[in-house]
Parts: sequence; C-alpha cells; structure tokens
Amino acid sequence: MLVSTALLLFFIGWSSAFLLDYFLRLKNYRPYLDVADKYGLHVSLFQLRFYTSRSKDVDHYLQSPRAYVDVFYSIGALVAVIAQVGITIYLSVLLFSDIGSFFAKPSAPVLTPPPSTSSLQPAPPPAPIPIFMVVLIVCAVIHELGHAWCARSKGVAVNGFGIFVLGIYPGAFTDIDTNSLNLASPWHRMQIYSAGVWHNLVMALLAYLLFANSTVLLAPGFRAGEGVMITDVDPSSGLYGAGGLQFGDVVRAIDDCEVRSSSSWTSCIRYRQHAIDGKCVSAERVRAGAGSPIHCCPNATVSHLCFETNVLAPRMNQTEPVTKAAPLVELAGGVIVVGRKEEYEQREIYTCLHARETLEGQSCNTTESCSTKGERCVYPALFNGTRLVSLTVAGKGRPVIFVGSFAELKYLVSFTELTPRFPLLFPSFISPAWVPLTVDQLAKYLLAFSLALGLLNALPCFALDGQFIVYTVVHTYLRTRLPKKRRSSLIRLLLCYGTLILVGNITIGFYRLYRTYTTG
Repeated sequence: MLVSTALLLFFIGWSSAFLLDYFLRLKNYRPYLDVADKYGLHVSLFQLRFYTSRSKDVDHYLQSPRAYVDVFYSIGALVAVIAQVGITIYLSVLLFSDIGSFFAKPSAPVLTPPPSTSSLQPAPPPAPIPIFMVVLIVCAVIHELGHAWCARSKGVAVNGFGIFVLGIYPGAFTDIDTNSLNLASPWHRMQIYSAGVWHNLVMALLAYLLFANSTVLLAPGFRAGEGVMITDVDPSSGLYGAGGLQFGDVVRAIDDCEVRSSSSWTSCIRYRQHAIDGKCVSAERVRAGAGSPIHCCPNATVSHLCFETNVLAPRMNQTEPVTKAAPLVELAGGVIVVGRKEEYEQREIYTCLHARETLEGQSCNTTESCSTKGERCVYPALFNGTRLVSLTVAGKGRPVIFVGSFAELKYLVSFTELTPRFPLLFPSFISPAWVPLTVDQLAKYLLAFSLALGLLNALPCFALDGQFIVYTVVHTYLRTRLPKKRRSSLIRLLLCYGTLILVGNITIGFYRLYRTYTTG
C-alpha cells in the first residue's frame, strides 16, 4: 500500500468516527448515549477513549489473598529497581559506543563483490497489523492494571481505568487518587510505582514459556516429526507462486532426503548441496532430445530442461578411421565398441528432456550404475550453483519442481515443525498453518513488546514510572544521609541523565534508519 493511500485512509477513518459521534450526540440518540455513558466513551479528532470507574469485582478479588499479593508486589519492587539499574547501564554503554563509532577514523574503502545467491539473508515477514495492535493494547492494559491492582490491594483509592487510541497508537491509563496515594507508606508507594514494570516483566516471562512450549500446547491438534509446514515464501524466490510452495504445504522430502524437522531440513539442504546425483534415462530419449550446449531446448516448453551426459566417441585427433574389420573390445560397464580402447574418449553431449519425468527415474552416479540396459545417466546442465530440486509435498500427487539455489530454501522459506494431525477438519479457506503461526507470532510479539515496555518504564526518565521509583527510593532511603536539597538535586541529576540517554538512543536510531533508506 502506498503511503499516500494509507494517509488518506487514516484521515477518512478518524474523520468519519468523529463526525458520527458528533451527529449521534447532536441528535440525542439514546442507545448510543447510554453505551457512551456506560463505558465512558469519548471521541475527538484522532483520539478514542474508554473510561470506567466500576471496580467492585477487582476489590473483592484483591482483598481475599492479601498475603500472596503483598509478597508478589514486594518481589516486583525489588526487580524493578534492579531493572532500572540494568537498563540505565545498558543504554549508557550503547549510546557511548554509538557516539564513539561516529568519531572513529573511517577505514579505507573496500571493494566488495556483487551479492550472489549464496549470500542471501533471511528476511523477516512483515508484522501482521491486527496481532501487532492487539499485543500493544494487551501490554499497555497489563501494565496499567498492575498499578490499579497493587493500589487497591494497599488500600489506595483508584478513581478509574481507561483505554485510548491516539492516532494509531493504543494505550491505557490508571486514575489513582493522589491524596490517597500520598497517605500510603513509602514501601507501598514503591510497590505501586513498580507494579506496571513488574507486570510487564512477568508477562514477558509467560510469553517466553508459551513460545518455548507451543508444541506441548498445540499437541492435541498438531504434531512434530512428520515434516515441516510452510508459513511463508519470499516473493523473490523461485518457489513463490502457483507452481511453488503454498502456505500450509507440508514438505516431507527434498529429493530423496527425508524431512521430519527443522534440523533434518537443514541437514538435507547441506547434503543435497554437495551431492551430484543423476537420473537414468533411456538412450532413445537422450538421442531424441540431443542438441548443442547453447541451443539445447530451443522450442521446448518450461517443463523441459537441458541435461548432459557422457558418451563414447572416437578421439578428436584420431588420424585413421575405425573400420568394421577392427576387433570388438568390451569396455567398463559392458559397453561394446569397435577398435582399441585408446581410440575412444568420453565426450559430453546435451539433450532436452522433460524435467518431471526425468526426476522420476532411478538415481545414478555413472551410466554403469543404471540397472536397466540401454539407459544413460544424465545430469541437469545448470551452472552458478543452480540445481534442479524435487520437493515432496504431502497430499499432492506430484512433487514441486524447483530450479534455483539451495540458499533460497535455506533463507527465503519459513516453516514450522508442527503439522496437523487431522488436516481434513480444517475448511478449504482456512489453512492449518494459521494456528501455529498465530501462536508463534503472538508469543514473540508479547515477549518483545512487554519486555521493552517494562524496561523502558523502569528507566529513570521524566514522565515514566522510573521517575517515581527514583523519587521514592532517594527520599525514603537517603533521608538520614542527605539533606532534602541535595536529595532533590540528586533526583534531578538522575532523571536528566536517564532522559538524555533515552533521547540520544532514539535520535541515533532514527538517524541510522534515515541513512539506511537514503543510501540504499
């Protein structure tokens, strides 16, 4: 989608929502007003917000296991302080390292060869927008619920809880009563400020466990060890398209190498990359399709391919012709020729053959290894690392034929080790691959976003949770060692430093992104 089209849809969507809300309120449409009142719906230009103050059920839930809740959030407060120190050190080292690289003496330019198929790198698939938005909302809600639940468990009043969408960014917020919060003990305030960070870190841990144990979770409907299921094929690959691998295809073999898991997929690629196997074809077919190396298949369709084989022929420097009166000599493999052995040599010939039919023949290394008399061992006449590969796909009568580099199989094809136990239960318009792919992506995004949101909020920076954590720690635990004025100065120093390293890393990140797009 073009950027202009995306911006147009963005403005049309928000304008429509704003005008619809304005029209329904202007007409005093009661059903809409009741829903808006119940859920605290507020629509403005580029902003949508839901707000509720109903939390009796949450109160009852949190007041029953008070001891466990207190231990849980006490651990969270300690972990948040450790995370604050760790993320501050990490971002400082990262920023100073990047700054040092800008001032480092540039090295002499090195001429690099043009990229080839052997240097293909895996390209991550684009993030699915629905999953991205859902995960972002879940992470924000879990973070704010941490503040709300911890506050309720400590007897601090919570006025309400809300969810908002600002432009394309979803988020959440908690409205904690300031007077009630100031009356709480320093340790309880520390727990409340750290609860959002702690919830995000726990969510990241749960997401990692989900990702690591997805095979067990999906075991009732999926199994491992029966092949690999395709989840994505890069459009630049020769396997992309109607004749290649499709989303949800289960690959069972690469040529004659059986595929059961990701490790066997890799080992098969490594083995087939260096194996040179031919196919046995009758001599009549070889002679019928014979041609020159340059114009091997001039009038054939895309189903045909040029193959090569070796045949016995008189030596090019033979001065005396071989006559019928010459003796019969048997060479290796039972081949009968007229004349002496030294009068003949192996010579390459090229022939145009049907690729799929040829691949169905017996594998061979030499003509002598063909079991049927009169057959010759032929090899695809391909160069520059290009190979003819046959992929056996479950449920398809014929294998998928692929002409290209094995690097494409290694880097441009994504798959999962889970294959469906009951593929017939899935309707034709829903691929079984959606289930493990969605679970896998959901776990990865939850892990990444929840961990990032938790560590970011732990940073001692203005307007983040780290600001209140620093304020509470300094004023509580350094009260007897430093006067109030010095404590305030220390807090400002820490917050300014944390804000500086955050802004510095973001600026360098955007600068590198700009350089990447402008320099190509």
